[in-house]
Amino acid sequence: MLEQFIQKYILKKVYISSKKLQDYGILALDRYTEAELMDIITNKDKVWSVTKNPKKMYKGRGGHAMAATMIQKNWRRYCSMRNFKQLKSLMV
Repeated sequence: MLEQFIQKYILKKVYISSKKLQDYGILALDRYTEAELMDIITNKDKVWSVTKNPKKMYKGRGGHAMAATMIQKNWRRYCSMRNFKQLKSLMV
């Protein structure tokens, strides 16, 4: 999962704490949260700036699909809220 996380954002240099990696390996969970993966990385400040930068967020593998999904999600949310407001005003 850590490799997928790194490939997703095309991170150039990532320093990983082997001790924390071993500790999380002992847990052997199926899914780790992004916070847990960030806990393993020692240079969090540089990695955090890349993962939260919208310009660099969707440049990794499958980035175009993720960007399209995000656009569709926000558009559907906007349409749903617009329809809900219309319905709410009709019911009052």
